[in-house]
Amino acid sequence: LNEGGNANTVVVGKVVGIVPNEDTIPYTFTACDESGQCVAVTVYNFAAQFGMVIGDSFACPEPFVVDVSVTIDDKPLTYRCIRVASPEILVRNGRKLGKEYVAFSDAKFDMLPE
Repeated sequence: LNEGGNANTVVVGKVVGIVPNEDTIPYTFTACDESGQCVAVTVYNFAAQFGMVIGDSFACPEPFVVDVSVTIDDKPLTYRCIRVASPEILVRNGRKLGKEYVAFSDAKFDMLPE
């Protein structure tokens, strides 16, 4: 995988952990492929009923990869992250996720008198 977009590529793996996030966005889980390579996966624009369970299989076509480097307690940490813009991109346990897992935004406008 290259950093950035990966056209004509599908990442397939198993969920090995869920990352708790008090802010709820993004939904983050960790996954490994059959070779043992692990990545973080961040999912945006998800509805409340979206979630993954440890052991779920998933596929992500044309993954967008971000290489992350941080320092914690003077120790460098680097990892790969797959950024998923919407859950309907994913396939979970052999089934493509539908619009019921997507959080759509609402906008309201008030017209001001001239």
